[in-house]
Amino acid sequence: MSGDLWVDARMKRLARLNGTLMENVDFGFGLLGRLYKGGWFQLQRTRVSATDWKTERLEVHMSGRAMLFKTVGRETSEVRGGFEAVPARMSLEQGMRVLEDKDVARTAMAAGGRVSPAALFAGR
Repeated sequence: MSGDLWVDARMKRLARLNGTLMENVDFGFGLLGRLYKGGWFQLQRTRVSATDWKTERLEVHMSGRAMLFKTVGRETSEVRGGFEAVPARMSLEQGMRVLEDKDVARTAMAAGGRVSPAALFAGR
């Protein structure tokens, strides 16, 4: 495998990782499985608070076979975002209200409407 690893030196945390299989990878001498060369992956993490990091992007593109005959393929592309801190002592009711407000805002935006930032945080 060949790839790159990025570390946030100040925070001493993994920030990004990507890799490519340069050769086939056999499990159990190829009897249990094999990943074919050319497969690749990418992982990107972002800082969301002073101590927490979240996965922002994950892509996996691998193919191979398992148990001699079963062809396997993994094509994943996952992007996340919009991370924001919430109060540490938020109650379940307050959390539900935040989620409902966000759903209302998404629905309005999908319909072409505009929502003010104040409307997003109303009711807290």
